[in-house]
Amino acid sequence: MRVSKINFLGLVSIAAMALATAPAAAVPASATAQPGAQAAGPRQIVSLASGWRFRFGGDADGVTAPTFDDSSWERIDLPHTWNRMGEYQLTRSAQSNLEQGIGWYRLALTAPSRAKGQRQLIQFDGVGAIAEIWVNGVRVGGHAGAFSTFRFDITDQLRAGASNSIVVKADNSKPAPGSSTADVIPLGGDFFVHGGLYRGVSLITVDAAQFDTLDHGGPGLYISTPQVTDAAASVALLARLRNAGPGRRKLTVNTQILDADGAVVARDSAPAALTANGTLELRRALMIAQPILWQGRENPYLYRVVSELVERGRVVDRVEQPLGVRTFAFDPDRGFILNGKPTRLHGASRHQDRQGKG
Repeated sequence: MRVSKINFLGLVSIAAMALATAPAAAVPASATAQPGAQAAGPRQIVSLASGWRFRFGGDADGVTAPTFDDSSWERIDLPHTWNRMGEYQLTRSAQSNLEQGIGWYRLALTAPSRAKGQRQLIQFDGVGAIAEIWVNGVRVGGHAGAFSTFRFDITDQLRAGASNSIVVKADNSKPAPGSSTADVIPLGGDFFVHGGLYRGVSLITVDAAQFDTLDHGGPGLYISTPQVTDAAASVALLARLRNAGPGRRKLTVNTQILDADGAVVARDSAPAALTANGTLELRRALMIAQPILWQGRENPYLYRVVSELVERGRVVDRVEQPLGVRTFAFDPDRGFILNGKPTRLHGASRHQDRQGKG
């Protein structure tokens, strides 16, 4: 009997982030947007969900300039897509929209201020399917792929505390030889890739010393549970750190694991010396005694892992990740095994029951 067994710890949750801006020259007819409420803590995150202007297709000349007049464009809030499909009927109606191509988004925004040594990044939680971004007329980068979070450090382009412009080009053209999406997955499938800013956009203000915000859109804190028993669960922690500043930083990473009631069940502290404009990977091991296991819908129990980057007693950055402690395995005879016990999966069990009755 072959059994494939994996001990798994839930990592999840990325603090949402990203940014928005508005032109410094004469702001176009759209009113200057104000960022959403800021999150408490050393890392400030503001939502850029409202105040956008949108146009599908059209001439691209001048669209990225801060002074471009977008007053005739459609006013929209995020999430947004220009596509509409899926109805409770057998045929599509005139309300369906399967257009594929290029859509333009513009946002005029007064950006929040930042303290000396802080960085500001714009985060996109998902753009279908290719994105290009300009801040105050400067192209800051592009991203291919509709289903992943990505960020750009726009500190050098953004005028904090002033008016800025953000422009996004979204492209969901049908993949074909020679097309802009020819090599962008998925190249085919039984689903449609919607175009647009179909997930959130945020602005992050964070210290130059940080849990790496440029680690491919990830949280900078990654967790696994190599061994899980009724007596204890070992927790492996990987912290990816970045110093985007010009000087060395001597810091400490303090980590706590809290249970569902907020009680500390494990803690760790480790030094972290960051070179100028450098990165560092820090690996640590913690232990949870007599862990409460995640049992799916029966008991979806979660711990919280909170890590703080501390410098001379001051918390300069903080990230938090949920943690579900469990083991799972797949067995050809017993099926899916969660925490040592066979578990029937709904789709598989119904299929097997029908086959058995046949």
